[in-house]
Amino acid sequence: MAAALPGWADGPHSDEGTAAVAELAAEAVRYLNYATGPHACGGLAYPVTAYAVTGSLALAASRLGQCFGQVTDFLDRELAAGRLGDDSGAHPALPVERARRHLEHAAWNARKLADALTAAHGDLAGLHQRAGGSQ
Repeated sequence: MAAALPGWADGPHSDEGTAAVAELAAEAVRYLNYATGPHACGGLAYPVTAYAVTGSLALAASRLGQCFGQVTDFLDRELAAGRLGDDSGAHPALPVERARRHLEHAAWNARKLADALTAAHGDLAGLHQRAGGSQ
């Protein structure tokens, strides 16, 4: 699925596909958590892998802000068009406003995460594994 995603970027899109790819992102991070742990034999054996992981995750984090902004824009459009309701019967404007604030905060944090990962990626650029494992 991951190899096919770039070809799917331009659509067609569906709510089911959108939710499934978000779930895939969460499961990909779960995989990384297992693969990079000390119990994982071979999932993180070389410095170049740490370099690749930090670089790819920096890129992923840098793309989150756009997604969060687009979710906010969608909610604003739906609210303005009167197509949103709240299960409690209350007006949906308050949950949309709270979500907007949280998504803006998430976008800010994603930028900071991307910056930190980019810096770590740069720090790792010259590392290699020495034969014998001694300093």
